Amino acid sequence: MTVYRSIHAAGALALAGAGTGMGIAAISGVTEVGGGDLAGWAALFAVVVVPLGYVAARETRWALRTDGFDVTRTDLGNAVAVAAGAPVTYVLSIEVGLGPVVASALVGLFAYVLSEKYAAPAYCGSFVGMATPAAGADIVAVSAAGVVSAGVFVAAKRGFNGFGGKLGTTAFVGCLAVAALGGFGPGSGTVPAGDVAAVLVVVAALAA
Repeated sequence: MTVYRSIHAAGALALAGAGTGMGIAAISGVTEVGGGDLAGWAALFAVVVVPLGYVAARETRWALRTDGFDVTRTDLGNAVAVAAGAPVTYVLSIEVGLGPVVASALVGLFAYVLSEKYAAPAYCGSFVGMATPAAGADIVAVSAAGVVSAGVFVAAKRGFNGFGGKLGTTAFVGCLAVAALGGFGPGSGTVPAGDVAAVLVVVAALAA
């Protein structure tokens, strides 16, 4: 039973680790844009990493106290939806030329119309499919990332429920795992200026 409970904990830790890593990367980027101010680094660390660490510890502890892990028919359906959503989104985005945002939205919309029950996992898979070829991703890599994300989705089904960003973080874990194993590098892009980044943060908060 303890082994099965640890699967819940592993899922929660995977999401917590990814979230913490993204938080640290964001802090590093912001402070670099701001000239590397140590006080700003410390303040952002206190605001982002410490609360996230507390929540991660709480969610992992709760996961270890839940009932044993079992895979239901719903879990299998969720896994298939995640794994299928990734390559479908990639094809729509790259091969059809719709772009990642429109492709992801279409996959999520059609998944909801076809089966509301599996709309969320399909949408999670669509985030995986938003990967760019500039990072070295192809349909095989995206499909593999979708499969990994599907496993994380099922393993973390008892963790971080009700938290915004769980689907995207799950997709990020799958992409990161495949990128690390495949030796893929980051895609090309630019870091927005400090004033632009501040506006983006405010707009995102209001939209949420």
